[in-house]
Amino acid sequence: MAEWISTIAQTVDANANILFNENVVPPCPKVRHRNFSGVFTIKGGRYLVSFGANVSLPAGETPAPLTLALSLNGEPLQNGEMTVTPAAVGDVFNISRFIEIDVPCNCCYTLSVRNIGTTPVTVEGANIITIKEDK
Repeated sequence: MAEWISTIAQTVDANANILFNENVVPPCPKVRHRNFSGVFTIKGGRYLVSFGANVSLPAGETPAPLTLALSLNGEPLQNGEMTVTPAAVGDVFNISRFIEIDVPCNCCYTLSVRNIGTTPVTVEGANIITIKEDK
């Protein structure tokens, strides 16, 4: 098991990743991450991945759906999408997703949480946990 958090509020532009800056639970050797990066490398195996954060519309933006997604190799996973629609700036929502990911043996994938919407998103308290399952 490994856990990372973002201790900073950040505005994530469309098509950008959430950045994580602190490792809370040391990673297993099959999960790699560089602080202040939004990309994780995961090596062969089955993983349970949990993500959660508080999201809101940044000041000055027009209300529109906010959509984040767990992504593999830069592509959003359909079962990893999270969407909320704020009525106004300042509306805060908690979003989360828990999915299973299979990575072929002797292979690596990149994992990220990406803003796949058209509007910037303010993200606070982001947390991602990876748990490698034994097969």
